[in-house]
Amino acid sequence: MHDPIPLYARNSIGLFIVLNLADFCTTFCIVTLGGVEMMPVARGFLDFWGIPGLFVHKLLVAAGFGYLCRNFTQRWWDVLNGMFTAIVTWNSLQLCLFVASLSQT
Repeated sequence: MHDPIPLYARNSIGLFIVLNLADFCTTFCIVTLGGVEMMPVARGFLDFWGIPGLFVHKLLVAAGFGYLCRNFTQRWWDVLNGMFTAIVTWNSLQLCLFVASLSQT
């Protein structure tokens, strides 16, 4: 039986979804501490449906975009997942700095 999605793509899609969920978790923490979502579409979901809307947006976008990009080469997946790793790292850094600033007041 021929598998339509190569193994590296399945693994990359899985990582992409996990990174998007990590993005949700860090964004959730930032928003609950008084920060804001910077992406306009995600902010719209958050404003209209709250945290559940943000979760659905992040999950559906991750799954849908991952499926649409399933035929990407390994190099493109590495770039895409690298960008999302940078986003999660940035969110985590912002969250750490914000929490550190709270402990100093």
